[in-house]
Parts: sequence; structure tokens; C-alpha cells
Amino acid sequence: MYSKEKIKNDFENMGLKKGDVVLIRASLKSIGQVDFSDKMDYINTILDVIGEEGTLISLAFTVSNFIFRNKNIIFDGSNESYAGGFPNLMLKHPKSIRSKHPMNSYVAIGKYAE
Repeated sequence: MYSKEKIKNDFENMGLKKGDVVLIRASLKSIGQVDFSDKMDYINTILDVIGEEGTLISLAFTVSNFIFRNKNIIFDGSNESYAGGFPNLMLKHPKSIRSKHPMNSYVAIGKYAE
């Protein structure tokens, strides 16, 4: 079982540090068993490593009216992403900012999120 501290150390050993801008594509279920009381700990662990000066980014792509020819699909920024659990978790973070593109949006948290 992975602890928050173990995952934080793994990120630091990979070279992630304070002030970094990082785009992450991750499969939450592929990480393995974690000792987190809240799923948001995945996001908060990375934010702890990059600090206030860093920025975390992920894909937040959505289904679109253009591709599926369904006029009931309207992008309003609250749409769930089909890019997986990680970006959907980021979208729930209180400091997340999502870009406005109706199909290929990104979600970011941190200094350069806007």
C-alpha cells in the first residue's frame, strides 16, 4: 500500500520540485492501493511537491456536439471529462481553472493556471 509520503518521495525522486509546471496524465486505478482518506490527496500530494509557485495541468477533454451531432450536448465548463478520473478529480478541486475550449479543454491548478 502506498502512503502519501511514499508517493511524494517518488515524485521528488523523479525530479519534480517546487515551482515546476507539470502536465500529468495518470490512471488513478493503475497507481495501486493507496492509504488516502480522500481521493483529493492524489492532487494535494502533487501540489505539495510543486508548491505555491508551481502549476499542475491535465487534459479535460469532453464529448462535443460537433463530433456526436447531438444538440443536447452543450459545453458550459461543468461537463465531465472523458480523459479519466484524474482530470475529473482536478475539476472538483476548489482552486482549479478550466480552459474554455468546448472539446479540448485543460484543467490547471497553481500559479499559471489562468
